[in-house]
Amino acid sequence: MQPSLETGPIAEQQMVLLVEPLSTSPSVRELLHSVPDLLKICHRATVADALDVLAARPASAVLLDLSLAEVRSLIAIDDIRRVAPGVAIMILARAHQQALARRVIDRGADDFVITDGLDGRDLWRAVDEKVANAIAID
Repeated sequence: MQPSLETGPIAEQQMVLLVEPLSTSPSVRELLHSVPDLLKICHRATVADALDVLAARPASAVLLDLSLAEVRSLIAIDDIRRVAPGVAIMILARAHQQALARRVIDRGADDFVITDGLDGRDLWRAVDEKVANAIAID
């Protein structure tokens, strides 16, 4: 049974850490804010800043934009797993980046989402499902 938008694992306002450059357009942050009250979003523009946040407080999920050089180099996945081993990691990719997104999954990310044409509710559902899977495994 799929969690509903109102009762899923992250419906209790747990933090979702979004790591995307400020210049991304359309911004995933804007998509997520289009789903009011479902997500507590913490946005950082670099993986280094995201690691500082993860070291200070837990997150339900980390959404990593594949356009960031740190993510493409695959080192970011190792760093996040070291700081927050159980967090769900989702890669945000464009359609032309699918092959690279699969390599990042092979490195330890949980899944990827193609952001071309995605709306906020679809993205929320994808994140919620990954968080539910991470909770079930723990």
